[in-house]
Amino acid sequence: MKAVILGASGLTGSFLTQQLIADEKFTEIVALTRRHLNIQSPRLTNHVVDFSKPEQWAGYVVGDVLFLCMGTTRRDAKSKKAQYEVDYTFQYQAAKAAKNNGVTGCVIVSSMGANAKSVFFYTRMKGELDERIRLMEFDNYVILRPGQIEGKRHKPRLAESIAVSIMHCMNRFGILRKYTPIHAQKLATAMINGALLRSGTQVFTLHEVHQLSEKTSP
Repeated sequence: MKAVILGASGLTGSFLTQQLIADEKFTEIVALTRRHLNIQSPRLTNHVVDFSKPEQWAGYVVGDVLFLCMGTTRRDAKSKKAQYEVDYTFQYQAAKAAKNNGVTGCVIVSSMGANAKSVFFYTRMKGELDERIRLMEFDNYVILRPGQIEGKRHKPRLAESIAVSIMHCMNRFGILRKYTPIHAQKLATAMINGALLRSGTQVFTLHEVHQLSEKTSP
């Protein structure tokens, strides 16, 4: 299989890239990034692109499955508009290019609570993207809606780290266990297992994402 990744330089995407390189089922991996990856493999091709110019990179989105795990925070993006461009526009354009280029599978990391009708900006944005890509009718479309994602980031997110610690503390007392945070490494495994399902559109949320990460790949 040939995989294309958006978000390979991020927390989940870096684990995903390494796992795909180690997985013999994937013979070629193409990563579209804003900066060069510090990963090398004869099976990995890294295209550094300007995502605001899809006409320049749409032709690279060719393969069997597209993995979408690109994202930013309002703090890093500086505005809702800039965050929307990264989390929604760029990923939508990649999915559109994939569909036009004959890619049959798409796996996306969405968010817990994603809903196109949500009153909250972030979950509404995620829900809108999920639904827009669903309308493209990929043969295999997997939406992952995990809770909090943990792991060591290049740029620490203090609020996120505190929230993860609080949730783990609550989980130890048997509270809100279905909201248990998932490590980015396990989330990457869930993405790969989802790509191998080949069974239409499926949505995995919270504990279901954990379960998908523990399945043995076909």
